[in-house]
Amino acid sequence: MKKHADNGGNGLEKTRFRVRLAGLTVDILALHQDVRHLCKDYLEKCDDAVAADLVVLMSQEAIDAERAIATEGRHWADSYLETLAVLRSIANELPQHNRMLVHGAVIQYAGKAYLFMAPSGTGKSTHIMLWRQYLGAGVRVVNGDKPFVRIPAAADESPIAYGTPWAGKEGWQENASAPLAGIVLISRSDVGASSICRIEPAACLGKVVRQVYLPGDACAAGNTLDLLDALVSRVPLFSLACDMSEDAVRTSFEALTGLPYRPAI
Repeated sequence: MKKHADNGGNGLEKTRFRVRLAGLTVDILALHQDVRHLCKDYLEKCDDAVAADLVVLMSQEAIDAERAIATEGRHWADSYLETLAVLRSIANELPQHNRMLVHGAVIQYAGKAYLFMAPSGTGKSTHIMLWRQYLGAGVRVVNGDKPFVRIPAAADESPIAYGTPWAGKEGWQENASAPLAGIVLISRSDVGASSICRIEPAACLGKVVRQVYLPGDACAAGNTLDLLDALVSRVPLFSLACDMSEDAVRTSFEALTGLPYRPAI
């Protein structure tokens, strides 16, 4: 870890560190230690002889901007808001590297990744927790809230989902990746009425777009929409209506994996 004198006159020392995220090398120059601690599972040795793919330079202005746009938590500490500012800075640059940030939970089973999307409060985290409960150690949570997805340029290559340090209140994340084999839009069902069906991209594109980060720059936003179009053309989409039961796990598991449901408990 290297420290650099801050030129802003606020008495802080900037901390420089390097991380590996979604196959990209990212150099971060932060004002607070919280970001480095958050990224501890993704740290790499700084090597000035090897250029980074992205460079993130934090400032008090970037932190203040996060506070200004916050819908809640304007009392949050600068050190926490900086973690959000770093994520935003990285996410703004992802499209030029064929990657994007999505709001969803990614689990891995038998070497394949499945992305569950839903508005906050719908039950996404609960469904993931039930997969872990009933299917045991075979289920890995790659990320519970803000994974990155890479869409290879070649149309015959599968998109890849990656873990990130930004993992929501549960903190579910791994420095791992897997080919994306399914995207699931979750809604609630009545008890005992869980169901799942395959859907066409045109029928749900609006819902998917709302769960994807669109940079403020028009060109980057356009690139993101192009990447999203490629994503949904290569990865099957499903609509899952579920309750909070083992039956919901069986319903989604069998449809997504094509395997017979055999609970671990």
